[in-house]
Amino acid sequence: MSGSLSPRLGGLLALAGASVVAGLASGRPELAVLATPFLLLVGVGLVLAEEPRLVAEIELERTRLLQGERAPATMTLRIDGAGAVELELAIARTK
Repeated sequence: MSGSLSPRLGGLLALAGASVVAGLASGRPELAVLATPFLLLVGVGLVLAEEPRLVAEIELERTRLLQGERAPATMTLRIDGAGAVELELAIARTK
């Protein structure tokens, strides 16, 4: 799995960056101080972020089959972690 940044994180960084630039350009430090909570949110979010772990289990109803028989199965997916996961599942049927 590969991680990606949330759109919310990009928005917080843009808001904090605009506030710092506006504070420096206008000579008003209050605008730069206004960016502090947003930078803290981004920092805490990056420190606490963890890679989600996906656990998949497949259980067959029968372990022995004759040639050409179908095997009903149950698939269980479990996500360990605090993040959201995008999952794409494709089941192929063979003849």
